[in-house]
Amino acid sequence: MNPSFLSTKQAEELFSELAGHVPVLLRRVSDARVIWLNNRVMRRDPMFRSCGGTARDYGRHILMSCGYAINGESKRECAVGIADRYGGAGIGNNGGSGRAVIVNGYSVKGIGRTPLLSLSGDDWHTWGGAFLDECVRETILSEIVDAEFPGGAIPTIAIIDTGRRAEWRAGKRVIAGRCCLLVRPCMLRAAHFERAPLFVEYDADQRKAGYRDVMRVRHTFDVVAKLLGWRRLCAMFRRFWMVWAEQLAYAFVHMLPHGGDTTSNIAFDGRLLDFGGMVAVPSLGRISISLGFPGCGTGIALLSQSMRVQVAQLLRYCEVESREEIPREVARLMISVKERYLVSTYRELLRLGGLSRQQAAGALACERARELMAVLGDALAHYQRDRFAVFDGTPTPRVEWEFWKLWDSRPPVHLLRLRRWLESYYGCSMARPDAERLFAVFSERSAAIAETRSELYIERKGELKLALNGGASDLRITEEHVDQIISETICRNRRDGMYEPDGLIPCGYARNSLCAYSLFRSGTSDDVRAIMEWSAVSKETDERGDKEALMVSSVTSDGIAFRERNRGDFRGAVWLRCGKIQSRAQWA
Repeated sequence: MNPSFLSTKQAEELFSELAGHVPVLLRRVSDARVIWLNNRVMRRDPMFRSCGGTARDYGRHILMSCGYAINGESKRECAVGIADRYGGAGIGNNGGSGRAVIVNGYSVKGIGRTPLLSLSGDDWHTWGGAFLDECVRETILSEIVDAEFPGGAIPTIAIIDTGRRAEWRAGKRVIAGRCCLLVRPCMLRAAHFERAPLFVEYDADQRKAGYRDVMRVRHTFDVVAKLLGWRRLCAMFRRFWMVWAEQLAYAFVHMLPHGGDTTSNIAFDGRLLDFGGMVAVPSLGRISISLGFPGCGTGIALLSQSMRVQVAQLLRYCEVESREEIPREVARLMISVKERYLVSTYRELLRLGGLSRQQAAGALACERARELMAVLGDALAHYQRDRFAVFDGTPTPRVEWEFWKLWDSRPPVHLLRLRRWLESYYGCSMARPDAERLFAVFSERSAAIAETRSELYIERKGELKLALNGGASDLRITEEHVDQIISETICRNRRDGMYEPDGLIPCGYARNSLCAYSLFRSGTSDDVRAIMEWSAVSKETDERGDKEALMVSSVTSDGIAFRERNRGDFRGAVWLRCGKIQSRAQWA
């Protein structure tokens, strides 16, 4: 069982009317067409080979399977979808999916209002649809998170243009746009194991509705336990909390918080989803992203609360032997999860300073590790003194963000202890010239990875809509244009990746619809090398591990020429870093 990509059969077992989920009548959208297809992930779908084994065939399959809207006009339907119930603090007064349904084994977002929407919800969600720029932005963020975060993300499979436009009022503003459908794998959320106690089902006996929700949670436990076994299910809960701890720590340190850190926005294997609230922030301060949620850097409190809620459900429904041992085991596990969060935070702070994952892990495992953690804690506390919100825009931090100055000739006072610790740790184990070369590499890496992603600040969301020409009613958006916008934006806003070759410094990224590369240069020359991250046309899929660095002869804004004669040139979006800090151009 893959919680982030359920099979059609598993989806039908978990999410059915008999299990307490809500059937929704659907009608086919006559003018629908696929305007973006994720070639990176389509081969993971068992239906890829069944429908023909080509991108064109798969696109037709997705359109036929998912090109629907909720039927509010008559009782005649083309299909029946399922609005899945789930809990979690992030859904407020809703009962689960308010504008998404499961149809033919896929989760389709933007399909219209479902009966699980609360009447007290905000205007943005209660209208039920999704605009093109919203779907594209969610796709961009899911691809960045999947490439960088340790636990990955639920990917977008496709974006479907419905061929119609809509507008709605948000206060005095009238927001208009092109209506689209966001197609994702059907996933098992962590919140599917939780109640939705605040949801009021109108025209229904609330006592019976509450009982049905209780039985829905029991059904989820029973089905997953049947597929995995109770012991494996408990093991998956343990793994989930560990992975989520790493996800939270990474998002905080790399200044790309999810914005909706609840069990409703994460799959049961730890992959993040629903990126409407994700925005970049300008520092490691205690920054509020969403109203009613704690500021950045409070992951331990969030994990503790989530574990208490889910353990209560687990104790209620679990059928393993020695249930009395579960509370004691959970208490020990909570300590381990907190330690995982703290160690992950310290490791990623060292990576902001230019160390590789392996180097950072080695430093945190040495005899002086406690001293190092105290030094890192002091450096983090300096930035956490700053508190502000980014609801209406991103202010300039009062505590300046300049972590890359760790390796300057005169580093800031609050980074001086960390600098001296690293010089002492590495200086004792290697000759001075070797240590100086290593520190030069650290300096370049730090400049690349510690830079903020200002293009993803909250106030710049509207630029994406302009780039997609979302305001032009007579413009037919092409697949090539959408893919170009997605690829270019991903490349400009990447800061990290899974590959860290010794002695090489990350200097850029390249991507098109068929493959993606991480670009590096040597610390002693300007030669550029490329490592393929994934490919849709070869066996070099997105397997994470060591790969050969290909020599590059030239790089332009729209392509890469390789030195190997038997390797064709790359054509697509390329972003090459120049200098320590480079200003970002707006979306073209």
